[in-house]
Amino acid sequence: MPVNHTVLVGRLCADHEIKYTRGNIPFLRQVIAVERNYKDETKNKITDFISIQAWRNQALFLGKYAKKGNVISVCGYIVNDKYKGSDGHDHYSTYVVADDVGIVCAHNCQKEPDMATKDNIIGEYSTDDIPYDYDNNTPF
Repeated sequence: MPVNHTVLVGRLCADHEIKYTRGNIPFLRQVIAVERNYKDETKNKITDFISIQAWRNQALFLGKYAKKGNVISVCGYIVNDKYKGSDGHDHYSTYVVADDVGIVCAHNCQKEPDMATKDNIIGEYSTDDIPYDYDNNTPF
């Protein structure tokens, strides 16, 4: 069964403005910079600039709390639009529509955290405290 679902984590490329449809539904369009897991031949990280759209509560949340440079997470689906331009030619647009958004890092998050110094702590619990069923290879 085909599934169209994507999860992205990246930096907001600009401050944004919430707009409203004629039906008074809030939305915003934004671009996030997402680094790939590998580097090019000159050892530089490759970054993709991905367009996103957020609607209703997701748009209001981002508009109120997220700023340029913040690291955000976006869960949603990919859309490919086709439209005729004023020149009469077909044009295509690809973007992600956000079903869920979150702010991963809002302040002074220029450097990635050193996970080795975190002692694998998640909230108030260590990952060592999570029970693991070794017979079934599943937690709990």
